Amino acid sequence: MNRTWNARTAVRAAVIAMAAAGGTVAQADDGKVPPPPWQVHVSDYLIVGVVWNEAAIRKALPPGIKAVAGMTGGIAVYKSDGGYGISPYDSAYGYVDIEGFDTAQGAKGRWILQGMYGPDEKVAAAIRGAYGWSVRAGTVTFTETTRGRRGVAAIGGRDVLDVELTLSALPCTPVGGINHYVAGTAAKPVVNQIPFVGQWCGGEPVKANVVAPADDPFAAFVPAKMIWAGEFRDGAIAFTRPVAKP
Repeated sequence: MNRTWNARTAVRAAVIAMAAAGGTVAQADDGKVPPPPWQVHVSDYLIVGVVWNEAAIRKALPPGIKAVAGMTGGIAVYKSDGGYGISPYDSAYGYVDIEGFDTAQGAKGRWILQGMYGPDEKVAAAIRGAYGWSVRAGTVTFTETTRGRRGVAAIGGRDVLDVELTLSALPCTPVGGINHYVAGTAAKPVVNQIPFVGQWCGGEPVKANVVAPADDPFAAFVPAKMIWAGEFRDGAIAFTRPVAKP
């Protein structure tokens, strides 16, 4: 009995040691973020669906990358409180839906217009290096409102995005799927396939304001109107290794 117990204890200790070693690799002594894949737990995530100004989008997209006819997309603000490789971090970004990169579930590909990951610059640098997205270091602050939540993103001490929504009284529902985030060129696209799972809590948009100063790159992308909103709760996502068009 003691030998069996001791053997099982040894195996359990070995598993714990390997898990601990993995955590050490994820937060290396040299302060560097390891290359993807990264596993991320999402603690807070607000998103408002928008319609963009067509002229601004056409100017932003490289030749051969085509926005959907309705110029739809979204503005998201979120926080990751833990995970492997890159967490914890703050993030916010605006994206436009594009043609030619649909997921197996039929979701359109997404092109990041501008974004931020931080507060540490090494997080933003890791995202730029892995996927080529236009992102800088920044922070996100969440507050509770009377009927919902608000998230404000700041870069260099200046607010750039202000998102707010009211939450539905209906129960949240489990969701899962995959999104394709695209960068590069039409000839050599780079795709980050992001699987996700969590709870979707419906809502109504209150605001999706781009409050960036005129000299900030975010200022070029002001939504024409808001069309939907929601909160992604207790979620998990994965940043995969970038691939060519799947």
